Amino acid sequence: HPRDDGGAIQDGNVSHKETAIIAVIINSTSLKLSAALSHSYVLAEDAHIQKLNALKDVDLRDLRMSWAAQQTDSDHAIEVRYAYNTHITGFNIVGGGDDGNSWSGHAVRFTDSLACSASRGTITNASVVTAGRGYGVSWYGSTRCWVDEVHVTGARHSYLWFNGASGCEAKNCIS
Repeated sequence: HPRDDGGAIQDGNVSHKETAIIAVIINSTSLKLSAALSHSYVLAEDAHIQKLNALKDVDLRDLRMSWAAQQTDSDHAIEVRYAYNTHITGFNIVGGGDDGNSWSGHAVRFTDSLACSASRGTITNASVVTAGRGYGVSWYGSTRCWVDEVHVTGARHSYLWFNGASGCEAKNCIS
């Protein structure tokens, strides 16, 4: 369980969220997942399973992004959402810095995804770097996703693990 500001244990599953594959449905109340969960869940406190129709086995290569106008609040440059085994290789996300235009949310965000990656990329010069805006790479509720050889400069946070991200990692990265 998470702890509040005073150190007391909080009830609920608010910060726990993972993505997994159902390996076997045993009966109407039991199933087996392809891998163990990283967090514990309290069934009486709204723990549940939600089926995702995931984007599967996608490769995106050699993406170049810049902006003619500032994106609106929370628009991400690239968001990998509800995906499995999706990979981005070779990307360059270039913002205009303080006086220019760029993504407003996260440059690369993995949301509720499993075993996805981004590699050999650069993220530079977000134009707005306030709370929730101008982030580099983030993992939200994703499981076993990674970035490799990603260089981030000029972002509010270069790498952010949030909302129960499990087993996600940044390898060979520069910030």
